[in-house]
Amino acid sequence: MDEESIIQRVLHFRQVEHLTQRQIAQAVGIGRGRVGRILKGADLAKPIPKKSVLDEYIHLIVHWYKQHPRLKATQIYERLKEYGYQGSYPLVVLFSREYRRPKENVYHPLVFFAGRRGSD
Repeated sequence: MDEESIIQRVLHFRQVEHLTQRQIAQAVGIGRGRVGRILKGADLAKPIPKKSVLDEYIHLIVHWYKQHPRLKATQIYERLKEYGYQGSYPLVVLFSREYRRPKENVYHPLVFFAGRRGSD
């Protein structure tokens, strides 16, 4: 069901059938809070993107990971503090996750045919 039809159904149930928010939520299959936002008109407006403390340091982080792809989040955090970063370490961890490379497996998984042991 697309967004526009949900909004139309909610408005119909409220204005024509005079249902409560709980009854509308149950009939449409959405949450009560969302029904309330639709009725107030908040669902029609686009959410304003929030500014992050890291926004002004993004270019530095990207540059550092291009130079050294194996940097750890702690190393990035320490470098950012030298540039005046006042934010938290967990924020750096979350943001840098997409740039950090996952560790590769140092082993090859053994594959056996069904019903056979490895030494046969």
